[in-house]
Amino acid sequence: MAGETPENLWHTGLDSDPWHWKDRAAEEKRQNFDVGRKQGVSAVDNAIQQLQREYYITIDGNDRKISATGKFYGWPINRYCRVLNWVPAGWLDSATYWSAEQARELILDEGVAMSDGVTR
Repeated sequence: MAGETPENLWHTGLDSDPWHWKDRAAEEKRQNFDVGRKQGVSAVDNAIQQLQREYYITIDGNDRKISATGKFYGWPINRYCRVLNWVPAGWLDSATYWSAEQARELILDEGVAMSDGVTR
């Protein structure tokens, strides 16, 4: 840009100032990145929720970062696993005969049974 723009047009404070356009381009790029990032997070969240609703994945715990001094910091993040890897062996052998309501009840009963202090 410097080779294309006469020196007397730089740093004028006018809308035609190339320096002003550089700042504007940087701001627009930042805004586009923020919007894209928010939409991406939303799409990932939606996909995870859909997989959970259809019993493909489930939360099997959460993790937090640990500092060099051994203290937790930051927000916890969920850890996911496939439902087939989470359920007890043989538990789904008769699953093809369950209605959606039966499956939901069995899953909730099993979850409560294997959890401390959880009731329905």
